[in-house]
Amino acid sequence: MDYEKVLKDAIQYANEAGEYLLKQFYEDFKIDLKGSKDLVTEVDYACEKLIIENIKKTYKNHNIIAEESGKHETDSEYTWIIDPLDGTINFTRGIPIFGVIISFEKNGETIIGVHHLPAINQTYYALKGKGAFLNDKPISVSNNDNLSNFIIGTGDFNIGKNNSERDLDNKLLSTITSSLSPMTMRTKILGAACADLAFVASGKIDVLFYAFSNPWDVKAGILLIEEAGGKVVQIGDMTIFSNGQNLDEIKNVFI
Repeated sequence: MDYEKVLKDAIQYANEAGEYLLKQFYEDFKIDLKGSKDLVTEVDYACEKLIIENIKKTYKNHNIIAEESGKHETDSEYTWIIDPLDGTINFTRGIPIFGVIISFEKNGETIIGVHHLPAINQTYYALKGKGAFLNDKPISVSNNDNLSNFIIGTGDFNIGKNNSERDLDNKLLSTITSSLSPMTMRTKILGAACADLAFVASGKIDVLFYAFSNPWDVKAGILLIEEAGGKVVQIGDMTIFSNGQNLDEIKNVFI
């Protein structure tokens, strides 16, 4: 498998999907509830269909896992994982922080990750062992090792498929705001994994906390962060995406 070509194709698929999202961003579209605290739009479905069709033109025998339509399984060792519109709620409210996430795996190991943020014309990508990039320029996590200067981030809160997941979200928020935020400079909630994890990888955010996550939200971003020199660690149900600095001090807040 020529992974350089697969990466080029993945970026193209993300860019084409991003062009579609931008066209729809200023139009009226149908919005439905997906669970009690989440939304899905006709744009999500149409964009996902576009990406899947593009993948199948060249990689017809590969597995695909898509947020909205689920698993498209074959017996291949290769799998594409796609989030066609990450940050749907932002999108529906006219907030230009949304994007396309695509990752590519071989036997469960992430080889390629792409985050495309069309509204700000930024494409982050990584190929395992080759580094991480933003618009073709190398990126790295921040070298900030002073916790008092940290910009920290969290995912949205009061979300999840059930009360248990929402309780995890809100408990994490409470701990962050009461114990960790006072030790740092600022706390950000952007509302989209495509931006959250890419901003850690590129040094804009020093550390990020998610109570739980879906594979289409984080697999590409984990590769971005690791290839940019960062670390991803798990504490119970919480994931920490970081520049690797001050981790012991940070973890002590939650233990």
